[in-house]
Amino acid sequence: MSRIRVAERSQVKLKIEVSGLSGSGKTYSSLLLAKGLTTGWDKVGLIDSENGSGELYSHLGPYKYIDIRYGADASLVRDPHSPESYISAIKEMASAGCEVIVIDSISHEWDGIGGCLESVERLGGKFSAWGSVTPRHKAFLDTILNTPVHIIATARKKSDYIIGEEEKNGRTRQKIEKVGLKDVQREGTEYEFTLQFTIDLKHLATAEKDRTGLFKNTTPFKLDEATGKELLKWSNSGRGHISEGNVGRSDDKTVVRRISDNPDESDSGSEFYTGDPDQKKILNVIFDAHNIQDKEKKRKAHENFLKMKVLMKDLNDAVREIGGA
Repeated sequence: MSRIRVAERSQVKLKIEVSGLSGSGKTYSSLLLAKGLTTGWDKVGLIDSENGSGELYSHLGPYKYIDIRYGADASLVRDPHSPESYISAIKEMASAGCEVIVIDSISHEWDGIGGCLESVERLGGKFSAWGSVTPRHKAFLDTILNTPVHIIATARKKSDYIIGEEEKNGRTRQKIEKVGLKDVQREGTEYEFTLQFTIDLKHLATAEKDRTGLFKNTTPFKLDEATGKELLKWSNSGRGHISEGNVGRSDDKTVVRRISDNPDESDSGSEFYTGDPDQKKILNVIFDAHNIQDKEKKRKAHENFLKMKVLMKDLNDAVREIGGA
């Protein structure tokens, strides 16, 4: 059977980077953007690596919050900015039902305490040390890309000063301006995102990268809830289902798809159905294991499960194991 098919955009979970200098409003703008991407603040989660500054905006609404410096027992974490620390926090937020996760910021995963640069230094600072650190960094990026929720990641920019000119009272004079240079992250990380916004010190955003086409040729603007709603409309406008990987065997000729909102169309009561009777049985095994009998509760349980009880690849491995592949 040929792999060739007609290209068709599917619904997607957006991965957005918001970068800027300190004081540009990255966190505040990202939270407003997150609110527009979902139905309420209780569906928004903020992972904070900025010394607790993420709670400064709690007046906006009851969003979920993790201070990455602390563990579940409220004790200080030895390496709060390690890739594994971020991965754990992302999984925890997704399991809690967050539909949008704000990571503030990913710069510390690169140069924070226990981050990639420090990890290399601990291993002697030699080039060969990257052999063990790079896979950990890749796992961090893969978690962002493969977690089936919208993710907004802020990044700091290195700063510099330039001498420009301004006109005042009919006279031209020199003016020193603070500008942002490169993101504090591994070079090329910005290419992994669907969109990449840069915010200046006037809190105005420019779309440096835009796969949606919504912000082409736009003048700098403020990121807000309305921007999030516009992005949500675009992300939901594609074909039925967000596929983060095929679930089950590659030769079973099934692709996970979204069915009608009518629960009677699936005797498993789940929101997703592969079309394979064996895989439907697997879904029912999961429900039975959690003693879930009510059809509507089955729908909700499976929806939450797919919102990242585990990574999609972990679910894939589980299905393969149960199926005896």
